[in-house]
Amino acid sequence: MPKVEDRKGTDRIVSRFVITCYENGAMQIEGPIDNYEYANAVLDNAKDAIRNRRSPKNTGLIIPSHDVTITEKL
Repeated sequence: MPKVEDRKGTDRIVSRFVITCYENGAMQIEGPIDNYEYANAVLDNAKDAIRNRRSPKNTGLIIPSHDVTITEKL
């Protein structure tokens, strides 16, 4: 991968990853996943950013989709 010069002050988008989670637990990812090393580095950085986020609102449990049911109110 070519080196990228530090361009302070720019907000240029260089890539975008979209992760879609479905009710049945399946996931879909869109983005430049053909570059395995780059895609994994970006996703690892995203995981670290989520892990390091400190918020009192984020103290709930994570429940896998197969353990819940979505129903309409009658």
